[in-house]
Amino acid sequence: MRNAPFKFAPKDWFAFFTEHGWISRDIRYLAEEADRLNRPIQFPLFLKIIVTIQKAFTSKERREGFRKFQGYALLERP
Repeated sequence: MRNAPFKFAPKDWFAFFTEHGWISRDIRYLAEEADRLNRPIQFPLFLKIIVTIQKAFTSKERREGFRKFQGYALLERP
């Protein structure tokens, strides 16, 4: 990756694609999809421990924010 760094990082992803003629048809978040499909996301043991400890010290709103940290969007042209 040193020879090909990832440089695409707009401040507002949805605004960037909207300005270029795309609209978001569907947004899905990995944690919600894992729950829906009853297929938990696999984590290494040390990460499971960290997440479990973190849950005890974070608010429900912040935990929900973490659940929407990774996802994907289906874009289409209107």
